[in-house]
Amino acid sequence: MIFVGAGLSQGAGLPGWDELIRGISDELPGCPEDADYRDVAQYYVNEYGDRRLVEVLRTRLDTLAVRPTAVHRTIIRLPVDCIFTTNYDDLLEQALRAIGQTFALVVDTVDASFLNTDQLRLVKVHGDLQRPSRL
Repeated sequence: MIFVGAGLSQGAGLPGWDELIRGISDELPGCPEDADYRDVAQYYVNEYGDRRLVEVLRTRLDTLAVRPTAVHRTIIRLPVDCIFTTNYDDLLEQALRAIGQTFALVVDTVDASFLNTDQLRLVKVHGDLQRPSRL
């Protein structure tokens, strides 16, 4: 197995975690500069609601005009059974589909109960933008 962090998609032009959180905190009146990223997300939800946070994340992490990088394509070809990622975006999925690789997407415990061990498993530990309730 391999663990892939959020910095992976920066090469494709998506913001890194610090940039993403800084952009969100900039919209919060009086948000402490040293606030923990989880606190920033909670402050944002308290101020504007869950729906707006999901909309902001979807807008800033939109992959419509973005393609997987050479690093994404290399990672999916590694001889592993499972890829864990903290990424919300779908660039790993795009790369897997581009080569015709079947995979099981695991976003929550229900997905895990339907796993086929013959398939590569892509585990999105922080959730997926297509399933806002799991972020």
